Formats: sequence, structure tokens, C-alpha cells
Amino acid sequence: MHPFHEYQKKQLAEKLKRRVLVWYDPRNEFQPFISELIERDVTQLPPGELATFQLDGNSVHFIAYAGSYFEIRFAVDQLTSGPQPEPLVIYMQGESRQKTSSVLMEFEEGGECYYELSLKRQARNALKEKGFDDGHIDELLNVEALTYEDVVKFVGQSGTTSVQPSMLQVIFGVSQNDKIVASWLASSGKDAEISEKSASQGLYKLIETRLGITTAPELPIHEARKKICRSLLVGEFSNDLQCTVPPTLAMIDVPQEQDKVAFLKLVIQTLRKDHPEEYIAMADSVQAELNLDTAAIPAECLGSIDTFRFEEQALLRYCDSLIINGNYAETLRVETERGSSFWVDRQMDRKAQWRACKMMADLGISIQKVISEMNSASSKPEKWVSAYSSKQGWFCMDQQHRQLEALVAKLEDEPVLHQALSAIEQAYDNALQVMSSGFTKVLQEAQWQIPGTVRQSDIYEKFVAPSNVPVAYFLVDAMRYEMGDELVKQLEGMGEVTLRPAIVSLPSITKVGMAALLPEASSSLDVIVDKDKLSIRIAGSLLGDLPARRKFIKARQQQLVELELDELLQMNSKKLQGKLAGSPMIVVRSQEIDSLGEGTSDFLARQVMDTVIGNVARAVRKLASCGIEQIVLAADHGHLFSREKGDDMKTDSPGGKTIELHRRCWIGQGGSSPQGTVKVSGNELGYDSPLDFIFPSGSGVFKAGGSLSYHHGGTSLQEMVIPLITVRVPPSGVKSSAQRSIVVSGVPELLATRTMGITIEIATTNLLDMIDTGPMTVRPVLVCGGKQVGKAGLAVHGEFDSSTGCVAIKPNEKVMVGMLLSEESETVQVVVLDPQTDAVLGQSGVIEVKLGM
Repeated sequence: MHPFHEYQKKQLAEKLKRRVLVWYDPRNEFQPFISELIERDVTQLPPGELATFQLDGNSVHFIAYAGSYFEIRFAVDQLTSGPQPEPLVIYMQGESRQKTSSVLMEFEEGGECYYELSLKRQARNALKEKGFDDGHIDELLNVEALTYEDVVKFVGQSGTTSVQPSMLQVIFGVSQNDKIVASWLASSGKDAEISEKSASQGLYKLIETRLGITTAPELPIHEARKKICRSLLVGEFSNDLQCTVPPTLAMIDVPQEQDKVAFLKLVIQTLRKDHPEEYIAMADSVQAELNLDTAAIPAECLGSIDTFRFEEQALLRYCDSLIINGNYAETLRVETERGSSFWVDRQMDRKAQWRACKMMADLGISIQKVISEMNSASSKPEKWVSAYSSKQGWFCMDQQHRQLEALVAKLEDEPVLHQALSAIEQAYDNALQVMSSGFTKVLQEAQWQIPGTVRQSDIYEKFVAPSNVPVAYFLVDAMRYEMGDELVKQLEGMGEVTLRPAIVSLPSITKVGMAALLPEASSSLDVIVDKDKLSIRIAGSLLGDLPARRKFIKARQQQLVELELDELLQMNSKKLQGKLAGSPMIVVRSQEIDSLGEGTSDFLARQVMDTVIGNVARAVRKLASCGIEQIVLAADHGHLFSREKGDDMKTDSPGGKTIELHRRCWIGQGGSSPQGTVKVSGNELGYDSPLDFIFPSGSGVFKAGGSLSYHHGGTSLQEMVIPLITVRVPPSGVKSSAQRSIVVSGVPELLATRTMGITIEIATTNLLDMIDTGPMTVRPVLVCGGKQVGKAGLAVHGEFDSSTGCVAIKPNEKVMVGMLLSEESETVQVVVLDPQTDAVLGQSGVIEVKLGM
């Protein structure tokens, strides 16, 4: 119980030494204490009912007046008729003592009587006992509407505080001055109580003492709030400004001294933390009132604190000009300071815009690095392959570009930095042109040989066939090296996961690449013409299409199981295990990347393409959970995916006898070599074939059918260097790293846009869960029918890895996650997975999807 209650009990015990106390309470000031004492609402006791309570280990009888003195006399006679009365309190609520004619007079004379006791007197005595001085007590109790609850809070305070905040502490229920001022600024809900308890002057005095802002005593409290709010916001903004304060702001009274500015910042921080919605309304109102968004303040002078909404918007537009001018380092500095702020962190769309800003700057720095390194690169193609595929190699530029384009394609609004995006896309295109021309040149000089690298046609014989346990062989159409790197990151923790670069068989088209991944391709792969059509020959078999390739591999691998990626993902574990039983090899085919790239919409392809990586990773983990210990993943070719090619990047057909014409290669006999192309014979490529091949030496294309943005078939590093990934899963299987479950909240019932914000946190079901045992890494995804159709794009208050889509959550903290929908579907679910096993740690209900509502 609280200190004032204990003080009252001590006084009561002293009075009951004479066994009986008659307590008159004409103003009902002590009803709360009596209710606490008897542990019942005293106003609800039935008339004449006797109650008891404990005092110093003794039982005390109690009765409350309910309209009849004689009723009380009759009820207590039996308690007082003996030689020594039993301990008794008679509580006369709402009654004053009748000194000459009271029915209870003999109890008053024989025992004790409270008849002049007041709440203020008891409060004064209790406060003195607590160490408050008389001046402090006078100011505290000089309130006409003093209540028992007020006194309880007073006595609960320490006795060494300054005078001003004490009544305010009672009203606002907090002791910190910054919280008192912030609460008052945020809401008018306490204004009536402040007036009733004559606390407005104490409030104004507090503000004057701590902020140096004088408020006239007669100023209405709502007007004072408006004035102080404007002064504090302008004060924080002006103090943070790195240039001359605009004249319209210089006239406003703001804190000046260092200690007062420090308190100002503390109040504003408290407002943003404890009253965010109210702060937004205040800041927007002051911004509009002072026309700050049109004050022509240079963005670079806006300091480091986003007091007003317009600051974040102005700084993001400033980054647009920085990126256009190639000042990527300065862009990253601004993003680091301002990309996570009050305004940004509350709006997932703004967070995504700043995320795009950072990705543009990172890509720009990578482009500069790659171009610099290419200028001094070796003349040997194997060195170019090594530079491209090494850790943090040139491939990172392609990865960053793809991730940027994917994010931009999923933004709900147009990118704010649209000019910067155009500039960075052009810079990337220029880098591709230089890289492709340089690599083609050294490749030609090396007579199309790349020593010391894994050939695509050797993959089956060297990495698949030697397995002495059932092996899963993934054939992923158009997965380029940087995608393989991202896939490997998503497979971390599965066992021994290795990524190697492999070199495709030219031309880098599906017909050639998929055949090169088959058995016996190492010794007998030829690219030939059969009945005026391009075909592939291995060990005497013609493999011009998918059915022929399937027939070929099945003839050489008994009990082979073939699955499409979608089919595997949607199959339950029990059915999958039954299908795999007894099979030494499982071939999993994925054509999604190439199908998307060759489709009609570049925009859709950029949105969806990166989910294929996640789905391949899910398929690998699913096979591992079914006991498959050896997994090999490879691609038929890579690709270029950049800006749409204009007429200046298109080359006419070489003429001659054309067998096939693709955007990035001409296949036939004869033909000229247009400017910007290179011609190579089939014999030079190691084929027993009279065919000629002509490739654009840079990043241009032929005037052929197909996409003007997505291409393959040529001799660029992006097309020729493919990922070769081997996974060895321990016989014991993959063990989960997550021991706790996840709570998913803030999920909408209907999804009308491609982006949504959710909240995830570690579930706390017992005390051990609340102990800080370090962060927990999870992978939130959007799922429909067993397939991943979206993933996390950013996070607030949690560490986010864009390459894996994983979020690190600390115990007892909530993380806001921005989910990005890639593929359209009728419904989705948010599913939070263990990154190593795909075990479901938490999930939402089913969300209906109706885009564009």
C-alpha cells in the first residue's frame, strides 16, 4: 500500500488504544482511505452491516453511517456492552459532530473522536514527516480542489524536489519535467484539471525556468500551448540549421542558453517518442503556418535533425542532384544521417525511397571501382573471369543493379530520384559496354580459350556423376553468376556450400547451354545444322529441344525423377519423399528467369525475377529435409538486363546464310562482320561444324526479335560466367538455428498495393524468453500455394540483409518490416522462416489481394 495509507493507519492505531473511534467526515474526504482499509467500497456497504479489518495484527470491527444513528447504536451495542469494548471504528461519512445531543456521545466520551480532522491537515503532517519544508507544503496544498489521490501522489514523492513540478507531477502522473511539458503540449486533456488545481502558473514557471520562454499569467492555456509548441519546434530547427536563420523565424522567441536548448531537445525527443501522432500534427501545423517548405533553405544546410516533414523530402531531392553529378560518397553520407529518421521510419514508402537512394549510390561507387580496375586489367581472359567472380568482384555491380531495379519496380509511387535513376542506369550501361568490349577482345586474343576455369560441359562428369549418394541436379535457365552468389547466401548453414564460376559453351543460348549440362557433353558436344536448323549433337544424338534432352538423360540414368520447380514447391513433404524413394538422381528444372526476361513486360520481370532465387533456395532446403545429401545447381547461360536498347545500339544482320538470329548472336554461314561485332568459326570454338558465329563485341544487339532490355547469346561476362553451386548436406540433416517463435502483427486484411508494413517480434511465453540472449535471424516472405511471391525489402529497428532477405530481431523489440509483393495472386500469407531449414516460426492469416483498388 502507498505511504499516505500507512501514515493514516499509524494515526488510527494510536486512536484505537482507547478501543473505540467515532470518525466524522463531513466532506467525505477520507472515503478512499476507508475503502482501502476495509478492502471494500465503503459507499456500497449495506446499512447496519459490520465489517472487519486488520490493524497491527489485530482484528478491528467497522461500521459506516448510512442514514440512521440508532441503526449504528443497535448494531454495535453487543460489541461495547462488556467490561472492555472490542476494537471498533464508527465512520460517520458526510456527517458533522453534534456536540450536545449525539446518540453516539457515550462512545465519543469513552473512546476517541475525530470531528475536526481534514485532509489538508493530515496531508501537511504526512508531508512534514516525509521531509517537505513548510513553503513547499503550502504551495502544494494551496489548491481548493485537493483530492485524496493528489495527497497520495504528493506523499509518494521524495521531499527534496523543486516547488514547480510537484502538482504537475500529480496531474500528469510522471516526475520528469520533459515528460510533463511534452504531455501538456501533446494534449489538452489535462487543461481542466490544471485550472481546477491552480497549476497553470506552476506550468508557466516551469517553462520559464527550464526553457527561458516567458508566458503572461493571464494567457489562456490553449494559447500558451500554441506559443510554446511553435517556439520549441522552431528552436530545434534553427539550432540545427547550418546557415542564417530566415527572417520569419528570427522573430520567434526560442531558447538560447545551452542548458535550455538541451532541455528543448529533450522535450522534442520525448514528443516524438511518446506522442508521435500528436507531434506530426504539431510539426505539420507549424510548417504550414510559417511556409517553411517554400522558404528556399538549401537542403545541405538542414543539419542533422528532421524537425519538419519538408526537411526529409528536400534532402532526398538533394540526393537526386548528388547522384546525377556522380557524388556518390556524399549521397551515402546524407543517407546514413537522414535515411533513418522520425519521418522516414514511420512511412514504409519513404523508407523504400531512401533505400533506393542508397542502392543508387552504392551502385555508382561499384561502377567507378569496376571501370577503374578494368582500365588496368590483365590481357588474359582467365584474369577477367577471376576479377568478375572473386569475392566482392565485378559481379557485385550486376547484383546491385538488379536489386535496385527490383526495388524500384515494386515502389508504390514513382521514384523521387527519377533523374538520378536514369543517370545511374546510363552509367551502368556504359560500364557494361566497356566490360563486354574488353572481355571480348581478350577472349579473341586468347583464341577463345579460358585456361584454368570449369567448362560448362564438364559439370555433369566432374560434379554430378561421381556422387555415391542420391543427387539433386538443378538446371536453372538464365541464372547468372551474381544470382548464384545471392542464392548461396540464402543457403548458408545448410552444410558445405560452394560457389564456383563456370564458362558456358558458346553461343550462350538455352539450346546449347542445357545440352552442355548433360552426360557425355564433356567429350562429344557439337553445335551443328540439322535440316537447316540449329541442333546440338552429343554421342551421336541430336538434342535440339527439351523433349530430346529429357529422353537422352533418362536413357543414361535409370529411375531418374524430373520435377519442375513449381511442382516441387507445391508438393507436400510426404508425397515428395514417396516420389524420390529409390531414385539416384533428381533433376529440377526452372525456366522462370528466362521466361520472365523474354516476356512482354520488363517491369514485371524486374518485379518477379528475384523471387525465383528465393524459390530455388526453398526447393533446395525441401530436398535436404527429405534426405538428399548432394545437390548441384548450374545454369545454361547468364544474361544482360539493362536499359532498353535504342536504334544506336542495334546492328543489322550480317547477311550470308542465317540459321538463327538472336539479339546477341548470329548463327549461320558466311556473312560479314558489321562494325562493333566479332566473328568466330565453329572450329575455333571447338565444334566439328562449318558454322560461323557473330557476336556484338560490346553490349549492343542485332535487329532481331526479343526483348530490347533482356538479352543473352553473346560473349559478355554476364552471359558467359555462370554459377556452379554444390551443396553437401550432413547425413544428420540441417539443424535449426531458431529455438523461438515469432509473432506477426499489423497485417492488413486486404492488400491493395504491392507494399505493406508488418511488425514482427520474438514471442515471449515465459521469463526465459525475456532474457536478452542476442538477436534472432529470420526470413519473412510472402507465400501463395507453397511458392514465394514476395519478400522483405527493408526493416526499421532491425538489421536487414538485402541479399538474403533476412532480418535480425533483438529480444523484447518490435521490428517493422516492409514486405514487397512480386507476383500477383489472389491471396498471400506472411510467413516467417528459419533461414536454414525453412521451418515456419510464425505466420499471419490469409490476406486477400486486390491490387489497384
